[in-house]
Amino acid sequence: MRCLIACLVAGALCMIDVQAGDPPRKIKPVVVWTGKDSTLSKPAFSRCLSAAEWRKTWKAHAKEGGDIGPMPNIDFDSFMVLALFEGNGHQNYGLRIFEILDEPDGLRVRHETAYYQIGGLPQSEADELKLQTRSYAFVVVPRSDKAVTFEHGRRTTSDKPPAKWERVGTVPAVERK
Repeated sequence: MRCLIACLVAGALCMIDVQAGDPPRKIKPVVVWTGKDSTLSKPAFSRCLSAAEWRKTWKAHAKEGGDIGPMPNIDFDSFMVLALFEGNGHQNYGLRIFEILDEPDGLRVRHETAYYQIGGLPQSEADELKLQTRSYAFVVVPRSDKAVTFEHGRRTTSDKPPAKWERVGTVPAVERK
């Protein structure tokens, strides 16, 4: 009788494991650079797997000068850079990376815009210009050839995570030669 119960319990546990599957693994970024002063005025998403790709992306981000600083060095043998550009925006500090999921069919990068509120209305055109943004994030993660999906979340309240994610960009998987 004990043997029969043990077999039934083991079988039930196997069925639960098969049905549930493993949850996606979360990837912790090595570093994230974010801000609101990119020169790119339209949304864009990319993956940099080489110094040349990174240089091109950084140059586009900083093309109109400003005090953006020098391009950071990356070890592209081990890491890659995911670049997110929101384009023209308003009244935010930049982009916040919510989570990066390593799923069987690709990476899923979930982010949100870090909005803030002000008291009152802008008093002049100069004050209004100060609220305009071009937010971005550069995310350094372990190198992967998988496809990348970028999703933007919108919060309904500030104390809860985004309930809905909208796909805003993709980068295809890297073809093996």
